[in-house]
Amino acid sequence: MDTYTIKIRYEKALKLIRDLESLNLIQVVSKNSKEPKPALSSILSGSISV
Repeated sequence: MDTYTIKIRYEKALKLIRDLESLNLIQVVSKNSKEPKPALSSILSGSISV
């Protein structure tokens, strides 16, 4: 099984996606896109002094 990321441009397209899911042709894995996490080095910079 392959996983794809798609961008919905119109509400009508979202209805089609939901219809495909109700027919068990596709599975919506995540409804919200994930924002990239900041790098650990930028989070911890300056927190440890030597």
